[in-house]
Amino acid sequence: KATAKLHALEAKAEKAKLKAAEKAAQPDVLEDAVADVLTDEPMTLADVLAAVTPTVPDATLGKVSNRLTKLKAAGKATKTSITVTNDKGTKSKKVAYTLVVD
Repeated sequence: KATAKLHALEAKAEKAKLKAAEKAAQPDVLEDAVADVLTDEPMTLADVLAAVTPTVPDATLGKVSNRLTKLKAAGKATKTSITVTNDKGTKSKKVAYTLVVD
């Protein structure tokens, strides 16, 4: 009985590995879209999301944030802090991303 459970777990793990490898082989459309909208001007997360949404309608703040983190880790984007003034004249600091220009 224990060996049957062990074999079932091994089969499930193998299937998960294959699925993960298959998913990794597919191009990441959202990451490409995020990289395309970045410029040398700082963009906040909300700005990037607004620019990406027309091409990738299912984009969310979390997904865009994840892709920006990946791009930063790969050395394709930089993360900075900018001061933004809202409608009421209140200033606040926001995280902004820029494209790394070679």
